[in-house]
Amino acid sequence: MMKKRIYLVAFFTILTSYVMNAQKQSQYSIVTPYSDIVPAYEANINGIVFSIAVDEYRKKLFISTRDTNFKQEGKAVVGRTLSSFKNKADIKLMQGWGYYLKIDEYWYARFDFNNIGDDSKVGYVFQYKF
Repeated sequence: MMKKRIYLVAFFTILTSYVMNAQKQSQYSIVTPYSDIVPAYEANINGIVFSIAVDEYRKKLFISTRDTNFKQEGKAVVGRTLSSFKNKADIKLMQGWGYYLKIDEYWYARFDFNNIGDDSKVGYVFQYKF
């Protein structure tokens, strides 16, 4: 647990620094869970491509990836079906944004917002403090 927490603190520190100093990186916009449209940057960390965004007040950090190299417990998360999660009954809907499921202490899986069922697949994973 302590090792994971240290890794996460280091991860956030690196990402925040990266975003704040990313003038040379290409910027684009993404929509966060509360439908905020915020600037985002891409970062390749340990071979996984992440989108990193911070709101204008630099209070909310949104990190996501569609990269199939992102794994939890040795399994790829992107593309997994809802039925493969033990806690599938805990799925929640954020109106106007989509369905999401907490998959561990830090990460959520995001599903399509139109239809949800056992065969629905994870489109990407993200971190965000609700």
